[in-house]
Amino acid sequence: MTRGEVSFNGDLAGPLLDAIAVEWDNTFGTRIAAHLHSFAADVLAALEASLQAAVQQLEGLGMDATRINGLCSQVVQQEQSRVQEAVEQLLGPVGEKQRDLSRDVIKPTVKEHMALAYQQCAMEAGPGSYDRMRQCMRVHVQREQGQMFNEASAEMHDQLKGMLTALRDGAFSLVRQLLDRVHQHFSVLWERPPSNAQQRAAAVTSLTAVARTVAEVCVAAGAAPSPNMPILLAPAPERWPLLLPPKIQQQQQQQQVKQQVEVKREVEEEACGAAAGQSRFEARAEHSEDEESEEEEEEEQEAPSSTACPSNAPRKQADSALALAEALAEAERVLEVCRSKVAEAVKAASASPGAETRRELEACRRKAAEASAAARALRWQQRDSPKRRETKAEQRLRQQQQQRKAAQAAEQRERAAARAVAQEAAKKHRAAARAAAQAAARAAAQLAARAARTAARAAAQSQKEASVPQEEGDDQEEGEEAEEDVKMHEPGEDAAGATARGMEGRQDGAAAAGQTGGAPCSPEGQQEDAAAAAMAAVAIIAAGLPDIAATSATTDATTDAGADAATAAIIAASTDAAAGADTAQPSSASTDRRHLRKPSRGGGSGARHLR
Repeated sequence: MTRGEVSFNGDLAGPLLDAIAVEWDNTFGTRIAAHLHSFAADVLAALEASLQAAVQQLEGLGMDATRINGLCSQVVQQEQSRVQEAVEQLLGPVGEKQRDLSRDVIKPTVKEHMALAYQQCAMEAGPGSYDRMRQCMRVHVQREQGQMFNEASAEMHDQLKGMLTALRDGAFSLVRQLLDRVHQHFSVLWERPPSNAQQRAAAVTSLTAVARTVAEVCVAAGAAPSPNMPILLAPAPERWPLLLPPKIQQQQQQQQVKQQVEVKREVEEEACGAAAGQSRFEARAEHSEDEESEEEEEEEQEAPSSTACPSNAPRKQADSALALAEALAEAERVLEVCRSKVAEAVKAASASPGAETRRELEACRRKAAEASAAARALRWQQRDSPKRRETKAEQRLRQQQQQRKAAQAAEQRERAAARAVAQEAAKKHRAAARAAAQAAARAAAQLAARAARTAARAAAQSQKEASVPQEEGDDQEEGEEAEEDVKMHEPGEDAAGATARGMEGRQDGAAAAGQTGGAPCSPEGQQEDAAAAAMAAVAIIAAGLPDIAATSATTDATTDAGADAATAAIIAASTDAAAGADTAQPSSASTDRRHLRKPSRGGGSGARHLR
């Protein structure tokens, strides 16, 4: 019994893949690579045979056999490596393509043809569904097998044919590129360059002269010269083609004369400038003097009769320094001339230069680079040290400027820190003042509300007990005692506390009088009580405001406005309470005493309560 997943596509495509597996591996594993390598060997053999035939033909035309053989050997060596690289580049995509074809052609084609059967089998359900699935698959495979496998084989054939076409195109491209490179190598032999043989020979002569001059400059500067430049392969004058037209010759001669005049003028100017800086090369002159003395000693050993005159030593020292300066000027001049000559030679031989011409140009470039290095070394020796070194005064001035900038920066930082601290303190002071003002306003409002409630209770009690004029003397006595308490308060107690205590005594006395059946307070007394309460509140605020001002001198206008608003609110509340007392008229003397509440048994009289 089969367990696990079953791949119907793989089972259907399996016989076809098994039939081509061995041949597939042999073809893509060994045969294609062998065919391509054999093709590369055939191409190289054909190239060598063609080059040998070309050498024989060119020798028959009178060309140098050694030069032609060297060119052919160079071409063969280069093309062997390039052809092998091209073959490897062709084999790389073949391996990737064959792996894709083995898994992405036959099975997807089978899956496409079996899609309808898979859908029908997925829709089956219920008893006997497995048998119906098997029957559906069997019928569909019998109906589609011919077309399904034929299309898979045709698709594989088309893909392989396309791969073969790509290989053939790659081989043809390889051959075309090889022929183009060989044509470039040999084009110098049969293509007409933009410059004729005479111009190229003149350029070679100029470059040779420049190289020799550079070598002489290097020797004069004390730099080790490189090996002599090889003799340039230029044709003999008798083998030159026809000369240039007379007009062009005249123009070239005029240009050469101008260049010579300019070179002479530059040499004279640089010699004058070098004479002015003679003292800068004493070390080099001493070294040159030592070398000259050694040479003179050798000459004396060879010819004893010839002796050096000691009086000529200072003159030789000056001459050596002047020679060094002249060598520097000559090196710079030769460097410029060498650059111009190299540019002209490159431009003249830029069409299709041969290997030898390229080597000659490279040698000239190396000579120019050596001359540039020697001139640079001499220029560094000649350069003034004071220009590259700051004086002590400049250093001190720069240090003072840096210290001044640092001090200014530190001062700015200190100012910013002090400003931040002051701002933070001002914020804290304003917050404390605002909190104190709010607390004072709340306390004053509470006291005013208490006074208003007391006045209202007294007014109500006076209405109820208008007909009972008792204990007026006691009330007056209690009021006088309260006023005395206000006047004679303790030294550590403020006026607001005393006034408030007096108001509490007056209110308590009025309440006690009402409870004991005393005479009610008159409207004028009630107004006085309300005014006293308001004055107590104002006194509290006035006592708290100096403390607030002392806490912060920078209290903003919002705090003062809040205090003023609180004071106005307290005065308005007191005025309203007084007006309410005025409007409350006492009832008639004949008010029914049954409506009056009897004093409590343990309450006591008002006078006794006050005492």
